[in-house]
Amino acid sequence: MRFASILLSTTASFLCVACSLFEPSRVTPPLGGVQTAAPSQIRFGGGGTVLGDVQQATYTPERFFQKVATYLKEGRTGSAARFVQRYPDVALEVLRAAGSYRASPETLIFIASSYDGLRSTREDTMHWTSLARERVAFPERFEAYDRERKRALSAMFEGYFDEASSVDLMGALPLERHSHLLDMDAWHLRGVVELLNNKPGKSATAFDNAITQSGNNHPHHVAYLMALSSDALRRDNKFNHAVDAWREGVVLAASLLEGNSPIADPALWEMLMYVKPVDSPWPDDVGIRFNALRTGPWDEHPEELYEAAPDRLILTWISRWRLQRGEGQAALLAARRAEAATLDDALRDSPFVTNESCACAIMF
Repeated sequence: MRFASILLSTTASFLCVACSLFEPSRVTPPLGGVQTAAPSQIRFGGGGTVLGDVQQATYTPERFFQKVATYLKEGRTGSAARFVQRYPDVALEVLRAAGSYRASPETLIFIASSYDGLRSTREDTMHWTSLARERVAFPERFEAYDRERKRALSAMFEGYFDEASSVDLMGALPLERHSHLLDMDAWHLRGVVELLNNKPGKSATAFDNAITQSGNNHPHHVAYLMALSSDALRRDNKFNHAVDAWREGVVLAASLLEGNSPIADPALWEMLMYVKPVDSPWPDDVGIRFNALRTGPWDEHPEELYEAAPDRLILTWISRWRLQRGEGQAALLAARRAEAATLDDALRDSPFVTNESCACAIMF
Protein backbone atom coordinates (compact mmCIF):
# COMPACT_ATOMS: atom_id res chain seq x y z
CA MET A 1 0.00 0.00 0.00
CA ARG A 2 1.29 3.37 -0.97
CA PHE A 3 0.36 5.16 2.22
CA ALA A 4 1.95 2.40 4.28
CA SER A 5 5.24 2.97 2.51
CA ILE A 6 4.85 6.68 3.09
CA LEU A 7 4.27 6.20 6.80
CA LEU A 8 7.25 3.90 7.19
CA SER A 9 9.56 6.17 5.25
CA THR A 10 8.44 9.34 6.94
CA THR A 11 8.57 7.74 10.35
CA ALA A 12 12.22 7.19 9.59
CA SER A 13 12.74 10.78 8.57
CA PHE A 14 10.14 12.47 10.73
CA LEU A 15 8.51 9.55 12.45
CA CYS A 16 5.52 10.32 10.61
CA VAL A 17 5.74 12.62 8.15
CA ALA A 18 6.35 14.19 4.90
CA CYS A 19 4.72 12.45 2.06
CA SER A 20 6.64 13.26 -1.05
CA LEU A 21 7.02 9.58 -1.83
CA PHE A 22 4.82 8.70 -4.78
CA GLU A 23 4.29 5.12 -5.93
CA PRO A 24 1.28 5.44 -8.26
CA SER A 25 1.08 1.76 -9.09
CA ARG A 26 0.07 1.00 -5.50
CA VAL A 27 -1.99 4.02 -4.61
CA THR A 28 -4.75 4.08 -2.05
CA PRO A 29 -7.24 6.67 -3.38
CA PRO A 30 -8.12 9.65 -1.20
CA LEU A 31 -11.69 10.67 -0.47
CA GLY A 32 -13.78 10.25 -3.59
CA GLY A 33 -11.62 7.52 -5.09
CA VAL A 34 -9.58 9.58 -7.54
CA GLN A 35 -6.61 7.61 -8.82
CA THR A 36 -3.19 9.16 -9.38
CA ALA A 37 -1.80 9.15 -12.92
CA ALA A 38 1.30 7.20 -13.85
CA PRO A 39 4.60 9.02 -13.31
CA SER A 40 5.86 11.36 -16.01
CA GLN A 41 9.24 11.21 -17.71
CA ILE A 42 11.38 14.29 -18.22
CA ARG A 43 14.33 13.74 -20.55
CA PHE A 44 17.62 15.61 -20.46
CA GLY A 45 20.29 14.75 -23.02
CA GLY A 46 18.70 11.43 -23.85
CA GLY A 47 18.49 10.13 -20.29
CA GLY A 48 15.23 9.59 -18.49
CA THR A 49 14.18 10.14 -14.91
CA VAL A 50 10.89 8.81 -13.67
CA LEU A 51 9.31 11.50 -11.57
CA GLY A 52 7.89 9.96 -8.46
CA ASP A 53 10.88 7.80 -7.65
CA VAL A 54 11.87 8.33 -4.04
CA GLN A 55 14.77 10.73 -3.62
CA GLN A 56 17.11 10.29 -0.70
CA ALA A 57 16.59 13.15 1.73
CA THR A 58 19.35 15.73 1.61
CA TYR A 59 19.79 15.49 5.38
CA THR A 60 18.99 12.47 7.46
CA PRO A 61 18.44 13.24 11.14
CA GLU A 62 21.97 12.08 11.88
CA ARG A 63 23.53 14.28 9.19
CA PHE A 64 21.31 17.16 10.25
CA PHE A 65 22.46 16.85 13.85
CA GLN A 66 26.11 16.70 12.81
CA LYS A 67 25.71 19.72 10.53
CA VAL A 68 24.30 21.81 13.37
CA ALA A 69 27.10 20.58 15.65
CA THR A 70 29.67 21.64 13.05
CA TYR A 71 28.14 25.11 12.73
CA LEU A 72 28.25 25.53 16.51
CA LYS A 73 31.84 24.32 16.73
CA GLU A 74 32.78 26.94 14.14
CA GLY A 75 30.94 29.65 16.07
CA ARG A 76 28.34 30.10 13.31
CA THR A 77 25.24 30.18 15.47
CA GLY A 78 23.30 32.29 12.96
CA SER A 79 23.91 29.74 10.22
CA ALA A 80 22.90 26.94 12.58
CA ALA A 81 19.64 28.69 13.45
CA ARG A 82 18.81 29.29 9.78
CA PHE A 83 19.60 25.66 9.05
CA VAL A 84 17.06 24.53 11.65
CA GLN A 85 14.48 26.87 10.13
CA ARG A 86 15.05 25.40 6.66
CA TYR A 87 14.50 21.82 7.87
CA PRO A 88 11.76 22.06 10.53
CA ASP A 89 10.51 18.53 9.80
CA VAL A 90 13.96 17.00 10.40
CA ALA A 91 14.48 19.16 13.49
CA LEU A 92 11.23 17.86 14.94
CA GLU A 93 12.24 14.28 14.27
CA VAL A 94 15.57 14.82 16.03
CA LEU A 95 13.78 16.25 19.06
CA ARG A 96 11.30 13.39 19.19
CA ALA A 97 14.15 10.87 19.01
CA ALA A 98 16.38 12.84 21.39
CA GLY A 99 17.45 9.67 23.19
CA SER A 100 19.64 8.85 20.19
CA TYR A 101 21.54 12.15 20.38
CA ARG A 102 23.15 12.18 23.81
CA ALA A 103 26.73 12.64 22.61
CA SER A 104 26.35 16.40 22.16
CA PRO A 105 23.82 17.81 24.64
CA GLU A 106 24.63 21.42 23.74
CA THR A 107 23.70 20.70 20.10
CA LEU A 108 20.42 19.11 21.14
CA ILE A 109 19.54 22.09 23.33
CA PHE A 110 20.41 24.50 20.51
CA ILE A 111 18.17 22.63 18.04
CA ALA A 112 15.35 22.64 20.60
CA SER A 113 15.76 26.34 21.30
CA SER A 114 15.91 27.23 17.61
CA TYR A 115 12.87 25.12 16.82
CA ASP A 116 10.88 26.61 19.70
CA GLY A 117 11.99 30.07 18.62
CA LEU A 118 10.45 29.65 15.18
CA ARG A 119 7.09 30.56 16.72
CA SER A 120 7.84 32.36 19.97
CA THR A 121 10.69 33.43 22.21
CA ARG A 122 8.58 33.54 25.36
CA GLU A 123 10.09 31.37 28.07
CA ASP A 124 6.75 29.71 28.89
CA THR A 125 6.43 28.42 25.31
CA MET A 126 9.93 26.93 24.99
CA HIS A 127 8.69 23.40 25.67
CA TRP A 128 11.23 21.45 23.61
CA THR A 129 14.05 23.47 25.13
CA SER A 130 12.86 22.65 28.64
CA LEU A 131 12.57 18.96 27.78
CA ALA A 132 16.06 18.90 26.23
CA ARG A 133 17.54 20.48 29.34
CA GLU A 134 15.68 18.01 31.55
CA ARG A 135 17.05 15.15 29.46
CA VAL A 136 20.60 16.44 29.89
CA ALA A 137 20.18 16.98 33.65
CA PHE A 138 18.36 13.70 34.39
CA PRO A 139 19.11 11.21 31.59
CA GLU A 140 18.17 8.23 33.77
CA ARG A 141 14.52 9.39 33.83
CA PHE A 142 14.18 8.80 30.10
CA GLU A 143 16.07 5.53 29.67
CA ALA A 144 13.00 3.27 29.87
CA TYR A 145 10.97 5.35 27.41
CA ASP A 146 13.83 5.64 24.92
CA ARG A 147 14.41 1.89 25.10
CA GLU A 148 10.75 1.00 24.54
CA ARG A 149 10.42 3.57 21.76
CA LYS A 150 13.33 2.01 19.89
CA ARG A 151 11.78 -1.43 20.37
CA ALA A 152 8.46 -0.26 18.92
CA LEU A 153 10.19 1.38 15.96
CA SER A 154 12.30 -1.69 15.25
CA ALA A 155 9.24 -3.96 15.22
CA MET A 156 7.33 -1.50 13.04
CA PHE A 157 10.05 -1.20 10.42
CA GLU A 158 10.37 -4.98 10.29
CA GLY A 159 6.62 -5.25 9.66
CA TYR A 160 5.69 -6.75 13.04
CA PHE A 161 2.86 -4.33 13.69
CA ASP A 162 1.13 -6.40 16.38
CA GLU A 163 4.40 -6.55 18.30
CA ALA A 164 4.95 -2.82 17.86
CA SER A 165 1.42 -2.12 19.05
CA SER A 166 1.97 -4.21 22.17
CA VAL A 167 4.85 -2.02 23.36
CA ASP A 168 3.59 -0.04 26.38
CA LEU A 169 4.97 3.38 25.57
CA MET A 170 2.63 5.15 27.96
CA GLY A 171 3.71 2.89 30.79
CA ALA A 172 7.36 3.68 30.04
CA LEU A 173 6.91 7.45 30.33
CA PRO A 174 8.96 9.04 33.13
CA LEU A 175 6.97 9.50 36.32
CA GLU A 176 8.83 12.72 36.98
CA ARG A 177 8.38 14.82 33.88
CA HIS A 178 7.47 18.42 33.37
CA SER A 179 6.35 18.22 29.76
CA HIS A 180 3.51 16.70 27.73
CA LEU A 181 5.74 16.32 24.66
CA LEU A 182 6.63 12.69 25.33
CA ASP A 183 2.93 11.88 25.76
CA MET A 184 2.32 13.44 22.33
CA ASP A 185 5.15 11.43 20.86
CA ALA A 186 3.93 8.15 22.38
CA TRP A 187 0.39 8.57 21.03
CA HIS A 188 1.72 9.76 17.67
CA LEU A 189 3.83 6.64 17.28
CA ARG A 190 0.94 4.41 18.42
CA GLY A 191 -1.30 6.03 15.79
CA VAL A 192 1.20 5.32 13.02
CA VAL A 193 1.56 1.69 14.11
CA GLU A 194 -2.22 1.13 14.24
CA LEU A 195 -2.67 2.74 10.84
CA LEU A 196 -0.05 0.45 9.33
CA ASN A 197 -1.74 -2.46 11.11
CA ASN A 198 -4.99 -1.65 9.30
CA LYS A 199 -6.79 -0.54 12.45
CA PRO A 200 -7.87 2.99 11.47
CA GLY A 201 -10.30 3.40 14.36
CA LYS A 202 -7.60 2.82 16.96
CA SER A 203 -5.22 4.94 14.91
CA ALA A 204 -7.61 7.91 14.81
CA THR A 205 -8.12 7.65 18.57
CA ALA A 206 -4.35 7.66 19.15
CA PHE A 207 -3.84 10.71 16.95
CA ASP A 208 -6.69 12.47 18.75
CA ASN A 209 -5.03 11.72 22.09
CA ALA A 210 -1.75 13.16 20.78
CA ILE A 211 -3.53 16.32 19.64
CA THR A 212 -5.23 16.65 23.03
CA GLN A 213 -1.86 16.41 24.76
CA SER A 214 -0.63 19.41 22.75
CA GLY A 215 -2.71 21.76 24.88
CA ASN A 216 -3.27 24.10 21.90
CA ASN A 217 0.49 24.41 21.43
CA HIS A 218 2.90 23.01 18.84
CA PRO A 219 0.95 23.89 15.65
CA HIS A 220 3.65 22.44 13.39
CA HIS A 221 3.50 19.02 14.99
CA VAL A 222 -0.28 19.13 15.36
CA ALA A 223 -0.74 19.95 11.66
CA TYR A 224 0.98 16.68 10.85
CA LEU A 225 -1.20 14.85 13.37
CA MET A 226 -4.34 16.36 11.80
CA ALA A 227 -3.30 15.12 8.35
CA LEU A 228 -2.68 11.62 9.70
CA SER A 229 -5.93 11.71 11.65
CA SER A 230 -7.82 12.70 8.50
CA ASP A 231 -6.48 9.68 6.64
CA ALA A 232 -7.28 7.34 9.53
CA LEU A 233 -10.83 8.68 9.79
CA ARG A 234 -11.35 8.29 6.04
CA ARG A 235 -10.21 4.67 6.24
CA ASP A 236 -12.64 4.21 9.14
CA ASN A 237 -15.44 5.51 6.87
CA LYS A 238 -15.95 8.65 8.97
CA PHE A 239 -15.77 10.95 5.97
CA ASN A 240 -17.21 14.13 7.49
CA HIS A 241 -14.82 13.91 10.41
CA ALA A 242 -11.98 13.28 7.98
CA VAL A 243 -12.79 16.49 6.11
CA ASP A 244 -12.93 18.45 9.38
CA ALA A 245 -9.54 17.11 10.53
CA TRP A 246 -7.98 17.96 7.18
CA ARG A 247 -9.34 21.51 7.25
CA GLU A 248 -8.05 22.08 10.78
CA GLY A 249 -4.62 20.81 9.77
CA VAL A 250 -4.54 23.07 6.72
CA VAL A 251 -5.53 26.16 8.73
CA LEU A 252 -2.79 25.39 11.26
CA ALA A 253 -0.21 24.88 8.52
CA ALA A 254 -1.27 28.14 6.87
CA SER A 255 -0.85 30.00 10.15
CA LEU A 256 2.80 28.90 10.18
CA LEU A 257 3.41 30.92 7.02
CA GLU A 258 2.77 34.23 8.80
CA GLY A 259 5.44 36.70 9.85
CA ASN A 260 8.98 37.42 8.74
CA SER A 261 10.21 33.91 9.51
CA PRO A 262 7.55 31.48 8.25
CA ILE A 263 7.81 27.77 8.92
CA ALA A 264 7.95 26.62 5.31
CA ASP A 265 7.73 22.83 5.47
CA PRO A 266 7.29 21.28 2.00
CA ALA A 267 6.83 17.80 3.48
CA LEU A 268 3.86 18.98 5.53
CA TRP A 269 2.15 20.61 2.54
CA GLU A 270 2.75 17.57 0.35
CA MET A 271 1.09 15.44 2.99
CA LEU A 272 -1.88 17.81 3.25
CA MET A 273 -2.25 17.74 -0.53
CA TYR A 274 -2.14 13.95 -0.53
CA VAL A 275 -4.93 13.53 2.06
CA LYS A 276 -7.02 16.42 0.68
CA PRO A 277 -10.61 15.20 0.30
CA VAL A 278 -11.88 15.25 -3.25
CA ASP A 279 -14.08 18.28 -4.05
CA SER A 280 -13.18 19.96 -0.74
CA PRO A 281 -11.93 23.50 -1.41
CA TRP A 282 -8.86 24.89 0.30
CA PRO A 283 -9.81 27.13 3.26
CA ASP A 284 -9.56 30.88 2.66
CA ASP A 285 -6.56 31.10 4.99
CA VAL A 286 -4.49 29.16 2.48
CA GLY A 287 -5.00 31.67 -0.33
CA ILE A 288 -4.29 34.59 1.98
CA ARG A 289 -1.03 33.13 3.27
CA PHE A 290 0.33 31.83 -0.02
CA ASN A 291 -0.52 35.02 -1.89
CA ALA A 292 1.44 36.96 0.73
CA LEU A 293 4.60 34.85 0.36
CA ARG A 294 7.55 36.45 -1.41
CA THR A 295 11.22 35.59 -1.79
CA GLY A 296 11.98 39.32 -2.10
CA PRO A 297 10.59 42.63 -3.39
CA TRP A 298 11.23 41.46 -6.97
CA ASP A 299 9.02 38.41 -6.53
CA GLU A 300 5.56 39.23 -7.84
CA HIS A 301 2.74 37.01 -9.02
CA PRO A 302 -0.91 37.76 -9.81
CA GLU A 303 -3.36 36.96 -7.03
CA GLU A 304 -5.72 35.42 -9.57
CA LEU A 305 -3.19 32.60 -9.92
CA TYR A 306 -4.36 31.18 -6.59
CA GLU A 307 -8.03 31.79 -7.31
CA ALA A 308 -7.83 29.99 -10.65
CA ALA A 309 -5.47 27.20 -9.61
CA PRO A 310 -4.73 26.98 -5.87
CA ASP A 311 -2.93 23.63 -6.19
CA ARG A 312 -0.62 25.23 -8.72
CA LEU A 313 0.46 28.04 -6.41
CA ILE A 314 0.96 25.68 -3.47
CA LEU A 315 2.99 23.22 -5.57
CA THR A 316 5.15 26.03 -6.94
CA TRP A 317 6.07 27.10 -3.42
CA ILE A 318 6.72 23.49 -2.46
CA SER A 319 9.10 23.34 -5.42
CA ARG A 320 10.86 26.51 -4.24
CA TRP A 321 11.24 25.21 -0.72
CA ARG A 322 12.56 21.86 -1.94
CA LEU A 323 15.05 23.63 -4.17
CA GLN A 324 16.29 25.73 -1.25
CA ARG A 325 16.88 22.50 0.66
CA GLY A 326 18.93 21.02 -2.18
CA GLU A 327 16.28 18.38 -2.99
CA GLY A 328 16.41 18.66 -6.76
CA GLN A 329 14.27 15.68 -7.79
CA ALA A 330 11.49 16.48 -5.35
CA ALA A 331 11.61 20.13 -6.45
CA LEU A 332 11.34 19.19 -10.12
CA LEU A 333 8.46 16.82 -9.41
CA ALA A 334 6.55 19.57 -7.59
CA ALA A 335 7.26 22.06 -10.40
CA ARG A 336 5.99 19.65 -13.07
CA ARG A 337 2.89 18.91 -11.02
CA ALA A 338 2.32 22.66 -10.72
CA GLU A 339 2.45 23.03 -14.49
CA ALA A 340 -0.15 20.31 -14.86
CA ALA A 341 -2.45 21.67 -12.15
CA THR A 342 -4.64 23.74 -14.49
CA LEU A 343 -5.96 23.59 -18.03
CA ASP A 344 -5.69 27.36 -18.43
CA ASP A 345 -2.98 27.95 -21.06
CA ALA A 346 -2.21 31.47 -19.82
CA LEU A 347 -1.64 30.26 -16.27
CA ARG A 348 0.30 27.21 -17.42
CA ASP A 349 2.79 29.50 -19.15
CA SER A 350 3.03 31.90 -16.21
CA PRO A 351 6.71 32.83 -15.56
CA PHE A 352 6.06 32.34 -11.85
CA VAL A 353 5.68 28.61 -12.51
CA THR A 354 7.77 27.91 -15.61
CA ASN A 355 10.83 29.61 -14.08
CA GLU A 356 10.67 27.14 -11.21
CA SER A 357 10.74 24.17 -13.58
CA CYS A 358 13.76 25.57 -15.38
CA ALA A 359 15.63 26.14 -12.11
CA CYS A 360 14.82 22.63 -10.88
CA ALA A 361 15.80 21.04 -14.18
CA ILE A 362 19.19 22.78 -14.14
CA MET A 363 19.88 21.70 -10.56
CA PHE A 364 18.58 18.16 -10.98
